Amino acid sequence: MRAKRPNKPRTIKDKLAIYKRDIAPKLAKRSIYDVTETDLIKRVEAKSKIAKVRADRLAAELKAFFGWTASLRGLEVGLESDPSRRLGDLRYPETAQSRKLSLQEIEWFLKALIHEPRWVQRGMLLWLLTAVRISEVVRARSEEVIDGVWTIPSPRVKNSFPHTIALGPWG
Repeated sequence: MRAKRPNKPRTIKDKLAIYKRDIAPKLAKRSIYDVTETDLIKRVEAKSKIAKVRADRLAAELKAFFGWTASLRGLEVGLESDPSRRLGDLRYPETAQSRKLSLQEIEWFLKALIHEPRWVQRGMLLWLLTAVRISEVVRARSEEVIDGVWTIPSPRVKNSFPHTIALGPWG
């Protein structure tokens, strides 16, 4: 069995939100042995009418959980068959994000910073210039910048790989 790295706090928070919002209201009071494929399909399809991306994530969580319960790793649960096995056929693909600020939006952004303290201005400008997550800018440390290159360490990056960014003069 391969070792799985522990989930990050944000991932755990997201998974709990999916459970509380989309799974618990309809399935939490039922026995796991009574949940059918139809029940799971109804949950995912209902979510797809509201939010297609969240429907895809809900399906993935249901597949992970029920797949585990019906596998040898989930032997103590003892689910004979996996009711989620065909949920992968329901696809609600995400469209790639290609958000770009217009010159007008950049102007509004910079004007909004005029009355902010200097440290906020600098952080927000760094955020704009690097396009990293705001949490990565907020937690940045001066020792992470060496010779004009900022390396965000793996524990603070979503994909767990160090992220290296060459900073120009403004950065």
